[in-house]
Amino acid sequence: MNTKIDWHYHLSGRNVKKDVLNLTEYLRTMDEVYVMASYFPENGSGLSNYNLYYHLKDIEKTKLYLSLDFEHYFFQGFNEMVSILEEDPSKIIGIKIYTGYQNIDFSKDVNNKFSNELEMVLELARKYNLYIMFHTGYLKGNKEMFNPKDIEDVININSDINFILAHLSNPYDLELIQLLNMYDNLYTDISGLVDKRKEIADTIKYVQNIYKKVDDKSKFLFGTDYPMQNHETTLNFV
Repeated sequence: MNTKIDWHYHLSGRNVKKDVLNLTEYLRTMDEVYVMASYFPENGSGLSNYNLYYHLKDIEKTKLYLSLDFEHYFFQGFNEMVSILEEDPSKIIGIKIYTGYQNIDFSKDVNNKFSNELEMVLELARKYNLYIMFHTGYLKGNKEMFNPKDIEDVININSDINFILAHLSNPYDLELIQLLNMYDNLYTDISGLVDKRKEIADTIKYVQNIYKKVDDKSKFLFGTDYPMQNHETTLNFV
């Protein structure tokens, strides 16, 4: 029997108690849900990793992504992640990096090493066998879209770490297909694809095109991107 997992689910921080109640109801229909905070500390919004862990640590069938602000509070956030991992490593499934929303240096030196901050995150993922998820594709506001090709070096050099490109990298279908077929350590999720910017038929065609052209179908992970997109909407879309 297939295991039903939502790989991409948020607690927004606006009404955490309500979010937790909704999550508890959702868990009646799922085997596991992997939850991340909407993490924008530079805007004074979202949820910290500690708050996320505090609210969900005793809720079974949930695991957490921890998040980082690379621009403003990196070392504070990193130490927070380490503390949670040392206390309860089995509760953590991965690290979510908000690529595109934050300016992150992905250049490498002659020794194939990245910035000190990024290397710290990679080593932490390696130590605790964590996934690293990157936001890819469309961004809210007036920011430019994030192309998954911009992190190809990270995926290629760190073949012992599993990476997830969120949201099917919409609209970078050609780039996503190439990357998924090239790297065994790379996955993508179908979260947050029902969008007012596109007709639903166009979005379905986008997904079908990628699905047909990627050899390993196990690389496609189910995810909702709740509260941006709910379970029912996502299932209807699928």
